[in-house]
Amino acid sequence: STGKLNPTYELLQTALEWSGITRHFDSQLFERFLLAYQQAGGIIDSACVQPAFHCILGDWLNWLLYVVDRSANSKNPRKRKRGTEQFELVFPTLLRLQALLPTLLALPLLQQPGSSK
Repeated sequence: STGKLNPTYELLQTALEWSGITRHFDSQLFERFLLAYQQAGGIIDSACVQPAFHCILGDWLNWLLYVVDRSANSKNPRKRKRGTEQFELVFPTLLRLQALLPTLLALPLLQQPGSSK
């Protein structure tokens, strides 16, 4: 599916993915991604940062529910195995993101003057 998304959500989601949120998060890479976006003329609406992070957490939680259901209820052994493998990726990612959230919300790049507060 495709449609319009909040640009702050898209920016943060992409920055998290590029900086390794699913395995070994690199905060410097995350910050460099945001800085490059701003240097290219992108504006981060600071009023949207916290809601965007909450949406991202919600997306990961929805995916977690899906893979748990798939690994527990699928009649197809291959799909059950895939669900279990995905759980091993999704659950730690969700916990990692939740733990990082206070630090990410406090980043000066996300609180730039000129962006709305």
